[in-house]
Amino acid sequence: MNLNSPLRVAIVGANLFYRTGIAQAIQGDFIVIVDLPACAQVIILDADGGARQSLPRHARVIALAEPDSSPSGAIMVLPKSIHAHELRDALERVCDPGAREKFDALSRRESEILRQVSTGKSNKEVAYSLRVKEKTVKNHMTAILKKLGKANRTQAVMCAYAHGWLA
Repeated sequence: MNLNSPLRVAIVGANLFYRTGIAQAIQGDFIVIVDLPACAQVIILDADGGARQSLPRHARVIALAEPDSSPSGAIMVLPKSIHAHELRDALERVCDPGAREKFDALSRRESEILRQVSTGKSNKEVAYSLRVKEKTVKNHMTAILKKLGKANRTQAVMCAYAHGWLA
């Protein structure tokens, strides 16, 4: 991250105490804008907090959510139990344009397959859960490996976790 221009981060959620706690956790490393998401480069969204306002299209959204939820529009979903240093690392990873471009190159189906593979599912199990043929999953895995520049599925999953694409 460029220290001459700190990242502007907005924290959006219904609970003031929650927003203040997150602001204190990342304070010093980033410029925190609590109530003006339009000015932010990254938005930390309390996905379970009921604060559903219009978010600017230019901002990258990191959702903090309970394990079973999957908020739409977020480029990263993290557990609410995340430690402060992990949140700071995630903020920096979100702003790595090269890494983000690789993940954005994956189709929606490829992203879903990578998520399922990250849970330890075999191609056959992924195919069954998505109601497609195993060969289709294999073809998608080949495309994923090529796009990410990885030799095998383990490397692809490790890359996805390292860049915060999977939480």
